Amino acid sequence: MKVSAAFFINGAYSITWVGGFPIAHEQQHADLVDGVVGRSDIGNQANHMQEFKIVGSMSDFDQNVRAEHYISEDVLGADRFLKIASKGPKTKGKRGKSSSEVDFIPTVHVVTHATDAIDLFWSTWKEGAEAALDKNAYLKWDAVGYNSTYASEALEKACTSSDAIVVTVPYAEGTEDYDKMDDAINKCIFEHQKPVFTTNTDTYHNDDVFAYVGSSNYDMGVKCALSILFPTDNDVISGRKALPGKDETDHAMDIQIYWDAASKLDESLRQRFEGLTTTLKIYKEDDKVVPFLPTGRPSCPCVDRYPDGVSTDDDEGLRVTIDGKIYNYPPQYGLETCSRHDKNMIPSCSGSNPPEFCDKTWCYVDPENCDSVETSIEGEYIWTDYAGQEYPYSYETCGSRNLYLDFIGGSNSDGDTGDGTVIGDDKQTIVLSSNWAPNFNPGNQSVFICGDETFSMPHVPQYGQSPWLQGMSSVSAAATAARGVAKRTQWKAFKGNSAASSSSSSYNGPRNFGSFTICLKNRATYMNVEGAIVQCWDNDNNGFGQEIGTKGETRADGCYTAYYSTGGSWDWAWGNAKRPDIYCRVHYNGKQWRTPERTNHNGNHFVETLVEDIPAPHEATVCVESASFNNEPVSGAHVQCWDNDNNALGTPIGNKGMTGGNGCYTAYYIPELVGDPWQVWGREPDVYCEVKYLGQTWETNRNEGVNLDQQEFRFNTIRRETTFRTKIKEDLSKYGKAIVNIFERFNVQVGDTWDVFGDAEFDNDWIVQHPPVKYIGNASKELPVPQMCNEGNDCNKAFGLKTCTKEADCERKKICPGDPSEELYSCDLSTDGEEFFQRGICQSVSATKTKQSGDGSFAEKLCVGHSDFLYDRMYELIIQATEFVDVTSLDSPNTIGYFGDETKQFGAMFRNAISYLHSTGRAVTIKFMFGSIFSLNENPKKILEELTEGLDLKNTNLRIWAGTYRSGSTSWNHGKIIAVDGKKLFTGGSNFYPDHYLREDPVFDVNIIVSNGPAVGAHKYSAKLWTPLCEWTFGGTGTSHVEGAAVNRNGDVEYVTGNLITTGLWDCPPKYVASKNLYEGKTANGSMVIQAARLGLLASDEGHNQIEDGQKSSDLAMFAMMETAEKSIYFSQQDVLPVILAGMVAGAKASGGFDNCSVKLGCSGMTETTFDDTWRMISGIARAVSRGVEVSILVSAPCAQGAGNPNLSQTSNQFNCPTDGTQGDGFDYWNQVYKKHGSKWPPQRARDQTYAHITKGMSPLGAGSSDSRRPGYGILGYGYGWSLENIGDWIFAYYAINKSSRPKTDGVFMSSTQVADHICKKIKIAHTRLNKNETTYMRGDNSGGQVGNHAKILMVDEEIFYIGSDNTYGGGLAEFGLIIDDATRSKDFADNYWNTLWTEARGVNDTGLVSGRENQTKTDIPPCKWKEE
Repeated sequence: MKVSAAFFINGAYSITWVGGFPIAHEQQHADLVDGVVGRSDIGNQANHMQEFKIVGSMSDFDQNVRAEHYISEDVLGADRFLKIASKGPKTKGKRGKSSSEVDFIPTVHVVTHATDAIDLFWSTWKEGAEAALDKNAYLKWDAVGYNSTYASEALEKACTSSDAIVVTVPYAEGTEDYDKMDDAINKCIFEHQKPVFTTNTDTYHNDDVFAYVGSSNYDMGVKCALSILFPTDNDVISGRKALPGKDETDHAMDIQIYWDAASKLDESLRQRFEGLTTTLKIYKEDDKVVPFLPTGRPSCPCVDRYPDGVSTDDDEGLRVTIDGKIYNYPPQYGLETCSRHDKNMIPSCSGSNPPEFCDKTWCYVDPENCDSVETSIEGEYIWTDYAGQEYPYSYETCGSRNLYLDFIGGSNSDGDTGDGTVIGDDKQTIVLSSNWAPNFNPGNQSVFICGDETFSMPHVPQYGQSPWLQGMSSVSAAATAARGVAKRTQWKAFKGNSAASSSSSSYNGPRNFGSFTICLKNRATYMNVEGAIVQCWDNDNNGFGQEIGTKGETRADGCYTAYYSTGGSWDWAWGNAKRPDIYCRVHYNGKQWRTPERTNHNGNHFVETLVEDIPAPHEATVCVESASFNNEPVSGAHVQCWDNDNNALGTPIGNKGMTGGNGCYTAYYIPELVGDPWQVWGREPDVYCEVKYLGQTWETNRNEGVNLDQQEFRFNTIRRETTFRTKIKEDLSKYGKAIVNIFERFNVQVGDTWDVFGDAEFDNDWIVQHPPVKYIGNASKELPVPQMCNEGNDCNKAFGLKTCTKEADCERKKICPGDPSEELYSCDLSTDGEEFFQRGICQSVSATKTKQSGDGSFAEKLCVGHSDFLYDRMYELIIQATEFVDVTSLDSPNTIGYFGDETKQFGAMFRNAISYLHSTGRAVTIKFMFGSIFSLNENPKKILEELTEGLDLKNTNLRIWAGTYRSGSTSWNHGKIIAVDGKKLFTGGSNFYPDHYLREDPVFDVNIIVSNGPAVGAHKYSAKLWTPLCEWTFGGTGTSHVEGAAVNRNGDVEYVTGNLITTGLWDCPPKYVASKNLYEGKTANGSMVIQAARLGLLASDEGHNQIEDGQKSSDLAMFAMMETAEKSIYFSQQDVLPVILAGMVAGAKASGGFDNCSVKLGCSGMTETTFDDTWRMISGIARAVSRGVEVSILVSAPCAQGAGNPNLSQTSNQFNCPTDGTQGDGFDYWNQVYKKHGSKWPPQRARDQTYAHITKGMSPLGAGSSDSRRPGYGILGYGYGWSLENIGDWIFAYYAINKSSRPKTDGVFMSSTQVADHICKKIKIAHTRLNKNETTYMRGDNSGGQVGNHAKILMVDEEIFYIGSDNTYGGGLAEFGLIIDDATRSKDFADNYWNTLWTEARGVNDTGLVSGRENQTKTDIPPCKWKEE
């Protein structure tokens, strides 16, 4: 081999020439390196991390783990390593040091953006590092790919466990990725005080890192270009000779530059590319220098969108037909970049041994804008919805060979070399990394490697840095710095990475400022001391000297950083040397300390930590007692103390806190930090404290704390009337206490949305479940369905049911057969209808009674079905009223307020109940309050006209009102209550929808009947809903909406809007007046019950903090329940994921989540409220599962419709379900999010890092939505289209984004694979079934409608449960619910409701579970269907 020249540049990269072309010359080192430490691959796939450590002669510890996973300290802990190093007899010398002190062995942690398993550059780099450290230091390695989140987390771990850090930062300054890594590096330097070196990527700038080991990528690109243009002129390449003229190069070939699309984030490569192209274009025409990656050649670029008329969106992507079968491909398939678009794609590239074409880059190109390469449509996948409009594809524009033609049996196109790339004789290909060189013909002399050298390809010309030498230099420097820190020796070189520092001639410009950090810790606790005063000086041997920086306070981390001008004239005693002798004085609570002096400091950043005996701060104690309840201590009150400067509040004193069990809170403060601008400097503060408690506010006497100079001071006790009694918490379980504690934490006003009752009593049949439990487990054909009618002498037209005297009078109902499937909901019943269910039951219906006595006082027999008892239970409750009835729900009976339909069973029941009460002569107030859906505006006058039709109410003693309201466009009532006289309450999930609950394919739901305190609470909730009619000053025409109607003294219905409520004959409806809640604890026959409602946007009307006013009270309560779960959590829900909107509605309304929906149509359509409220509940599930709690989730079958016809109920404004009764494919929201964020998980939101996702701006101490669900106006029935697997996706996504919430193994956060397995083990997900053998309701042997669930149940440990109207998914509506904090009642509910439904939902052998299967005897079903799919 003829070697003509060799040289090193900056000691980190080299060039060698062979036969007129430059080559690398490191082969001579290979055997030596192999003999010392062997070789280790970087990792086994992209975005993976690994850690290893070399300890003496121990074998390499090289374990590959997923990027999200952090493993614990490898093999041995750091202390163990030091013990190994110090084994043997201690040597005693003059200094008397032990070998453990002398033989400190540092650990160097390398965090790189290496990605692929076959990464020639980084595997060689690592070998150099291993050779350099050998037995003198330990090496850890994290290869994180282009993922700044993983890199930042790896840095955090490295900085807490290792002694020095080497890191690459490949991102451009100003990007989010750059800033994220910059924050992590600064935290490592300043908080962990570790030396950090950067390497390889010179685009990151930080004056506080120790050094950059590497070279200038831009300069490297320039020298690559000169090496190509003037390959034999070393003086030109090195810069010792001026650039030749344009006509002095003999290079005649066109040039194409290869840049892998996966590396397009790498700013260093971009600068290398810029230096290369800028220089080449001095000597070549622009069209002779062609960058063809990542977006293809300029003469044949990749298209960034499909042809006009081909409509795809981020939800659905592109459907393609391959061999007659349809597949869903990603929305960006084949677009924008040269990528391996087919990698891991079904059907050909998803197996364990995919064909070669799967790993080749290509893209779609526009034939009208491509004139330099051959394109192809041979074997192209058919675009299912747009056959014949397919764009041609090109591998050649991406520098690849069309191996797909080989796969389908076609022939190669002209120009193929047979080696996997397209390289013609008239062009030279430059690759920007040795990693990509193997993709090209290694024997073809037209390939040039620019950027790094590789000894494995000595016959390929190359110019660049040596990864082997760079690895040696980087870790050697880092290990040296670590030893220096341990020995407290000074780093005698300028810090910062503005230039390559592997050379002795690194340039360092003048510095305008310097900085250093002073920290203070408490010797007794080693805790950080916040609020200490720091002032620093240059000691000029003449008194104090000059101030350095400004006076400041230590932060929460106990540190203060001083910045100073380095251009000043420092140290007067020694002339104008500008080298200060730095020391600092630290003051805290009357004591002072001085730091050691840094003589003639060179400007490098340093950290000095003082560990001292810290004097106790001053204390101000406030105690609160309740004058209402025997002067008992008030716990949970919020306290903030102030220095009164006679100008507003003044300066805060101490932190804000809460009173404890003794009713007291102590604020700690340092007098010297409390300023009072209205007094002479030095005077003591004037202290007072403000106290807030569940909607009440008090102050201490401001005269008590004037000029306060006492070390410990206690204000006179604040003794005030309180609404709530703290003592009641003693009767609550640990779960109930947690709920009240969270209300106190967020200072939620008691009364409107939450309260505690100890007198709740339940009848024997207190659970009102429909369909009744006796039908659960039976076949569909056993379900009795009512016989309906519209006319005839044997028809009760009000109820729409046939009258009867015996069972034989009731006939079986005919319905559509469901075969073919499209006839499931719409067919001609007279010709195609069949009888699949049981005949109705001839039974007396109490709700048919219209009077207390005489005619109309006897119940009529009707042909009822399985659940007609439901409205009978409501009727029997209402007619007991003697004073007051409050009814609230989402909609009026059968939505008569919107569409004026027949009232049917529920409306007839209310009409007859009104008639019955009128006949008694009782003076009863009856109020109906319903929500008012945006753009529909439910009409209360129409409601009352329907409910009083045919009744003579002239001079009645009844007072009847109906109202509707909406707060903004997205919030209205959804709570369901029937409260009677403050004595009885019917509440739960049931609306007044006869077609959904009472017919075939019934929706499941559950309610309870409870007596005493909870009924009073329900009246209060209702009264709050009526405030818009009594207090709003505008009518019903805006975004917010309010309407009201009443029956006047003449028995007529009057209609008014909000601005007329207090005029004329109209009076504001009376409120139920209840006696004060005395919180006397659990009564002899009572149970503890916590009311947990929410007001949504109605809470904002108070003009204060919405959380405090009850905006999200039930959400907080359910979150607290999940936080205290120890064994199990049960959900029985309509869905746990929110409504999905689509199309224009999504673009107009939605702004929530991680998919930036507001700026792009066709996405999920979630509003901020729906996403955030759902995400909070998902977080509660995730956190519980991380603690080992088992979670069971029962929801509606996807796309369940009840008995509604989806052909009528769906519009283009939503995510549509199939209309044939099937479940649909769900909505892969998180896959869309992942792709929108560049195939990585989005960063954690700041809100998600706070408790319960409540920020400080939302509530103190905190550190739209779904439309209707009825047929007729466009939103899904009960299952919102999410698949069961989608639920698992949301939980997995929460873990992926919020890694600190992940479960741990041996104290270490789980990897993604482990998290998926944990979900499969701990979370069971199923949909509602009538019986375990039928996945749907059946039409004989054919499938019928999906089974819907409308319950809103959350049960924890079978000891406490929530029941009400609030869905787990976010809705932003007003809701009502109760939490039964009674283990006996909870066990009763679990046995009679939950266990019955869950047993059937699991299916035969657990085949109904998509995760959490325990019975796996049916082997053809995957053990975790969610994970498999």
